[in-house]
Amino acid sequence: MYNLSQLTGKLTEPAKTEMVAQGYAAWMTWSQELPDSIPETLQSFGGWEVAREGQQSLWMFPSQDVLHACAQVYRWYLNAGVQVHIRVFTAKLNFGPDMSYSLGLEERIRSLSVEYPRDLEIWVHAKVKENIEPRPGIKLEQAASSFLPEEKQWYYFRATEQAVFTSSFSWLFIVRPAALESEAEQDEAWNRQKTVLQEMCARMGFETFAGHRDHFVVRVDGIRQLKNWSLELLAIFSGRDKHLSCYLLGLDNPGINPAEGIPDRLMPDLKQMEPDCLYLPLKNILQMGRALEILPDARSSQDKKISDLFRAGLGPAYKEELQARLPVCLPAGLTRGGFTTCFYCGQKNHAPGDCPTRQIFNLDYALEQLARVDVHEINQALESLGSEVSSSVSWDELLRGSSPSRLVMRAIMGINYPAQHRTFRLMRRSRGREWPDGLKQLTDPQEDSRWGVMENLRMKQTGFVRNSLNRLCLKHPKDFRPRTMLGFLALEENDFKAARGYWEEAARLGYTPMQQAYHHYLLARLAETGQDFSRAFSLYQQAQKNSPGMLEARYRQGVCLVKNGDVDQAMSIFLELCRDTPEIFNQVLIDPELAQGHQHLMISLYSSWRERRKKARSAEETLQNLNRKARAWFPECHPLHDGFQTRIQGLEGLTSKENYAAFVRMEQGVKELQRDLEKAVGKEVQEVKKRFAKLESDLKDITSRLEAIPLKSIAAGKVYRLLNESRSLLENVRGLNTSTPHGYRQARDELDQAGKCAQLMQKRLRSLRLFRDGVLFLYFMTRSFFWILLGVLLASTLIVGLGTYVGLRREMDWAFSVLEQRQALMQAGVLLVAMLSLALAAIRTTMVFERLKSRYLEGGK
Repeated sequence: MYNLSQLTGKLTEPAKTEMVAQGYAAWMTWSQELPDSIPETLQSFGGWEVAREGQQSLWMFPSQDVLHACAQVYRWYLNAGVQVHIRVFTAKLNFGPDMSYSLGLEERIRSLSVEYPRDLEIWVHAKVKENIEPRPGIKLEQAASSFLPEEKQWYYFRATEQAVFTSSFSWLFIVRPAALESEAEQDEAWNRQKTVLQEMCARMGFETFAGHRDHFVVRVDGIRQLKNWSLELLAIFSGRDKHLSCYLLGLDNPGINPAEGIPDRLMPDLKQMEPDCLYLPLKNILQMGRALEILPDARSSQDKKISDLFRAGLGPAYKEELQARLPVCLPAGLTRGGFTTCFYCGQKNHAPGDCPTRQIFNLDYALEQLARVDVHEINQALESLGSEVSSSVSWDELLRGSSPSRLVMRAIMGINYPAQHRTFRLMRRSRGREWPDGLKQLTDPQEDSRWGVMENLRMKQTGFVRNSLNRLCLKHPKDFRPRTMLGFLALEENDFKAARGYWEEAARLGYTPMQQAYHHYLLARLAETGQDFSRAFSLYQQAQKNSPGMLEARYRQGVCLVKNGDVDQAMSIFLELCRDTPEIFNQVLIDPELAQGHQHLMISLYSSWRERRKKARSAEETLQNLNRKARAWFPECHPLHDGFQTRIQGLEGLTSKENYAAFVRMEQGVKELQRDLEKAVGKEVQEVKKRFAKLESDLKDITSRLEAIPLKSIAAGKVYRLLNESRSLLENVRGLNTSTPHGYRQARDELDQAGKCAQLMQKRLRSLRLFRDGVLFLYFMTRSFFWILLGVLLASTLIVGLGTYVGLRREMDWAFSVLEQRQALMQAGVLLVAMLSLALAAIRTTMVFERLKSRYLEGGK
């Protein structure tokens, strides 16, 4: 049972309340382990953790964005098996003179208690529902469960899958010299300071605006970017990169265009502020957590609001926050150039017609291979590639080889593979309906004219290609393939309008969802390279709608958001993709088209990296235990030994890899190995029990069959010795604990020996059975022979004697002949009768042998 009072009791009530702010609180409880991405989501929507104890925490939100945060958590984790319970209710922030605060809650709320959660549940208080307007995609349903306190005061929270929930935080940071005079030394110091700030903005992807000579204006969007910028800015003005004391102001952006200047109404009175200290709205300082702290201010906090500017400095955790980022940077050689973004690969150092991907014919699995490369090696590979590309190293050399830098280069070239020629070569032969499986369902390659035209396009024979494709369009008016190739031709001639028209026509001619999704992807990519990110985003959505398995379209939606400056919204897409396809994490690390928000992404992804790394390290320990368990249960002679050891060795190859995909593979692989190992152990234990029962039954059968063996003490002496040995082995097995490795192995070995003894006994019994059946057959036939012979002799004697007597009385000649030759006739008759009796005895014994044998054996028993 969790009690909210345990958390509220940890907050210190200020002795005097100088400021009160209205807001919303979210009380979160969980079972097992809480994913790091849930607190990250709450923070990205403007929440901060007020108190935490055990498996419960209390969060505060200054605005109704708490519902958007809950909606995002609901969409991501509803079917993910997390056990989290969230209650949302209104609350007040009571601030004291030193800006310490406590929460003002109703007594009924403060006394809340909940059971241990078994699933994801979010409940919203009725007062929250009263204060908000209906929002698309969010449903609040009346609770009907009697176990809830004041059941009519709580509503069950639901969010639709289709709705998109994003944060819209934006700030304008103004850096202004504290004392600017016309002296050259002051101007030089300010110029040096601006250079430092401009380099930092370029590295971090922030947008700057040219204003007056005594202003430096930067726009920052999103909570994560705000924290990153604030820490970097304070680090500069508290370190050796400081060249001039400046006022540092962070103002809520009301939607103005900074390029037109900052209105005077937004500028605070600088006379009341101190140089080299950051001034931010109080709510934003609180949202930074321990990274920033509120500094004493001579100004009174009375009559102030939570949205007013307060003085902030580096907090106790600022070093940890500055280090909480992935050590990967994109070099200028991969992100800059003298061309616009290449349609095929995203580079800016060549035109689409000269893209090296035009010479690549097969899909490359470099991104999967990148899972075995450390993140530090990836960063070094990027630095090396940046230098090599800037030095004009040939693409052929950059794409060959197996070194990390070459692997990274091939992975970069494969990020946008759906828009490249190599994918169209598969599309033209595909007979599948869904992406990506359809790319593997291919017809046999045919050397027809269209394939030849594709090769001519690759060789830049534009005149011949155009004429050939136009003829093909006339000959095959319902075939999308000539139109698609005409689109590529128009693209490489910089006729983007014509390319768009051809691909739109090809999309209409596509007869499978995959073909339509493919052409929508091409159209979206065309809009993206043309800086029309809104249209590109919609077209990528349409492509994914046509073919839900097209994760590449979902990824490019995130890229469009980053290019548009909405990094927080893009993060939700990237995290969603990384959960299902961890290789995409490495793709985000190396994608040159994410240069604008790359540093923010490295910071935002760090929590997921840290969470997965922690789980992977735990999985490594589990793997060692599983290895010992596998060796204990399945020694080298066991048929399952090689299979498990191969899997374990494959996972051990990931133990030293600092790579997100390797972390996920390790975690998932260990879980699967543990499940399969437990299943195999259980199956083997049951198999031992079944073998034991079968051998017991076999020994009973052998014992019963031995009873029917004649002269068994002599003929079956060896069988009795084997039988006694088998019984002894089974008695040993009966006393073993087969649920332990030692007991299982010993039982298995002794059952193997008992099984061999049983086989020998079965073989011996078959020989004895043949001997017994032969003896019984001879016995039954002999008995039958004598009885038949006796009967036939008596009958023949009676018949012959009576016939001879009658013949003699009637004085028949044959009777006198019989009488004279009686000795010879008697000998011949006896021989004939004996042979006939033997034949009849054999036939009769054969016909009734089994019945007689059964009767005999049963009588013997």
